Amino acid sequence: MLANISIVIPIFNAAKYLHLCITSIVSQSFKNWELILINDGSTDGSGKICDEYALKDKRIQVFHQENMGVTIARKNGVALSSGEYICFVDADDTLPENSLKLLYTAAQKHELEILITAKNRVINGKLRKIENEIEGIVTNKELIEAYLFGNCFIGPHGRLTARNLFDDKTFEIPVAITQNEDLLMNINLACNASRIGIFNSIVPYNFIFRKGSTSTHKKPYDMWLEIFDKCEEIIRANNLSSLYYALDHYKLSVIRNFLFSRKKIPSSEIEKIKETLKSLTATDLSSTEKEVLFIIKHLKSRPVLTPLFQLLNRFLANISIKSHKGLL
Repeated sequence: MLANISIVIPIFNAAKYLHLCITSIVSQSFKNWELILINDGSTDGSGKICDEYALKDKRIQVFHQENMGVTIARKNGVALSSGEYICFVDADDTLPENSLKLLYTAAQKHELEILITAKNRVINGKLRKIENEIEGIVTNKELIEAYLFGNCFIGPHGRLTARNLFDDKTFEIPVAITQNEDLLMNINLACNASRIGIFNSIVPYNFIFRKGSTSTHKKPYDMWLEIFDKCEEIIRANNLSSLYYALDHYKLSVIRNFLFSRKKIPSSEIEKIKETLKSLTATDLSSTEKEVLFIIKHLKSRPVLTPLFQLLNRFLANISIKSHKGLL
């Protein structure tokens, strides 16, 4: 019998965490799954651990490859899968005991091709639920817009994706992009979907924060330019031109973060940013865009302005949190 869910785990030098991760899957209350472990050229004994688990459970298979990165690892994992749905897990994270049952039940009930949920962020052993800003049944255009506006998780974790949505373009990601591949993969998948659900009531994933992990590394600006170009290419290829404004917002959010960090942005890019903002009237500008425009106009004063903006944002965030608590 084919598995309902194929779990794909890319693994690179994760021996320290792998036992806990795999055990959390083997211990699931939902039993009709297959686990595909992609050993991406590990040198720390991760491959041996994978082989040991495969000998214990026929639902587990291992694929050893040279170190080629997470995109190729996921691509090979999907190619080896046979399940109705794909579930990606990172080798240093875990799944709560009822995760697969909750995910599959919701996906079946609502006839979903993509199911996105909340997740637990684990820092120093303490769990904190983090949620998407949107919820319910959405269109693929609404989902991509939410990705670009930061209203929905762009990571592939804590979700199910119908295996038939994966095609030749899903993993067509430039080799120069070694971080934030998740956004491009998930935009490609969204373009193929017609039935998408986002439910914060389901919390099927423990995202364990570790210092020095890939997700915490800062991305160089040139890599962001590659990401922007690829996003634009996907939007154009799928006739979603109405989403260009959302992509502009995404670009400006990234640029604001670079300005805040005081890292250098090429002058040619500064000019492009100015042109983007010129097309908007003052009343159209979001707070993010206003901050970017103001800092660009006063670049020489950036060492002073940047910390002031950061303090203002923290102050406003604290007011929002206190107001929210007052409503509880």
